[in-house]
Amino acid sequence: MKVEEEEQVQKSLRTISQSKTKQHSAPVVVLSLLRLQEILAKEIKAFFLLGILGRNMSNSAITTGTTVNNTSSLIFMHGLGDSGHGWCEMLGRVKLPDMKIICPNAPIQPVTLNNGFRMPSWFDIKQLDMSGTENEESLLAATSTIHELVDNEIGKGVPSTRIVLGGFSQGGALALYAALTYTKPLAGIIGLSTWLPVHQKFPNAKRNSNTIPIFQAHGDIDPVVRYNYGQLTAKILESFMENVTFHTYHGLMHSGSDQEMNDVKAFLQKCLR
Repeated sequence: MKVEEEEQVQKSLRTISQSKTKQHSAPVVVLSLLRLQEILAKEIKAFFLLGILGRNMSNSAITTGTTVNNTSSLIFMHGLGDSGHGWCEMLGRVKLPDMKIICPNAPIQPVTLNNGFRMPSWFDIKQLDMSGTENEESLLAATSTIHELVDNEIGKGVPSTRIVLGGFSQGGALALYAALTYTKPLAGIIGLSTWLPVHQKFPNAKRNSNTIPIFQAHGDIDPVVRYNYGQLTAKILESFMENVTFHTYHGLMHSGSDQEMNDVKAFLQKCLR
């Protein structure tokens, strides 16, 4: 890929990522079908663009905050078709002192949900629902990558109990799965607009403590990962985890908001105090 094409793709990724953070949680009474179609069309167009142009992009992690001698770490995974750039910048605004924020980029690979087009994706998805049909082989491969990132932080002197795993949408699904199947205690888990993949495997698949704090957040008019999927995930988690909180954001679609980020910061302060 030419340098100018690489730069254009990186610019597109940052624009897409940042656009997800601009929506606020003002009440919305009616979401018109036309508006919903426009939003989904833009998502599909962005995913298609990334699948065609982004296949040769680097998947190295983006880091911000205290990168040397940090006392805590937040590893946060982006959603399908996105990148770590926008989330790393956004989370940098709510990070705690002496915290490193690591936002890895998913590999470029075919996604069944998108007719096999190649795009940034943590694991293959057939459909966005609670059927538990996620491709387990690719999910386990992604989980291994995240576990390695946690191990790297521990190797640099950060205790596992000072490390938080988090993510948005598909990245949140990976965060939940990776944290619950990790064998060392963690400080907390953040799942934004997400679901628990292969949920039928739990609680048998769980390898971690029942007491890890879990922060879940979901917009009540999310047209991509439906609000009731988030609610159902919370109920499943509550059946075998002791410290699950579920936050609803009225009028919020498949994106973040200022209030949500303030709540994320409060959660970080609580589980890393």
